[in-house]
Amino acid sequence: MTLLLTFAILAVTIIYFCLDKAGRIRKNGIGSCLFYIAVPMLSALMICISVMITAGGMESIFNALTESMDTMNSLADEEVLKAGLSSAVGVIIQFLASVPAIIIAAAGCIGFIQREKNESTMLFGSDGVYEARKFLKLGAFSAGAAIISGIAAIVFGVCVAAYASGAISMGLIQLVLICFFLTMLTFGVGLILVVFIFPIFAATLGIGVIINCLPLIISAFAWGCAFCILHVFTVFFAVFGLKKLYSEGALEKKKAMVLGIVSAIPVVNIFVMTYIFSLIKVDAA
Repeated sequence: MTLLLTFAILAVTIIYFCLDKAGRIRKNGIGSCLFYIAVPMLSALMICISVMITAGGMESIFNALTESMDTMNSLADEEVLKAGLSSAVGVIIQFLASVPAIIIAAAGCIGFIQREKNESTMLFGSDGVYEARKFLKLGAFSAGAAIISGIAAIVFGVCVAAYASGAISMGLIQLVLICFFLTMLTFGVGLILVVFIFPIFAATLGIGVIINCLPLIISAFAWGCAFCILHVFTVFFAVFGLKKLYSEGALEKKKAMVLGIVSAIPVVNIFVMTYIFSLIKVDAA
């Protein structure tokens, strides 16, 4: 289902972009660009939902490879492995389908910027400050979406760290206890086996933790990618807005450059947008 929704997002993005290029989408205002800003978040959300739904299938890959090697269970293990691999392939296809959607969204944002730069809006004459406000509003929306995506990535990352540290700690404790009792019961002879068991057990434990954490890792990666893309959108909108304000004489060159650099800092850029809006209001007054 989520795979179909990912392809639906791609299809809608292509159709929307074609209509936008053909002039069928309302050009005035910022509404025409908000959809492009939403595409990275929607793609990340679909991938996140998909990996959470198929988490059991991914975990089954590890279980099928590490558990019973019995001939009676070989058929069942093969079926489970196929289901797990199918889930993994589905997630990979979602990632591949999200890439062109995001590229088209980026092209749509760049097209919006070019259109606003090149066209003289007849309704507002040569009011460059009005055009700058549109860029800054889009920058604020994009920055807000980037913050939400960043928080999601951090939450999933923290979950990965918490689960991995707990699982590894428990596994190492079990390994130490097993090695201790094995050594004591065999009067030290078992220590030879411990030397071989330890690296094998540690490798298996590590692979198991990674497989079990894979849905969380993929979700963190997807939201992290969305954050990076949206942050780039934010910087683009902020820079072009500041450049427009400078060309209109609403900002000094030095202040525009400083604000442009600061707008590249996540979270801080929201306050930068608010500050710039306050400057525009003061100048207008």
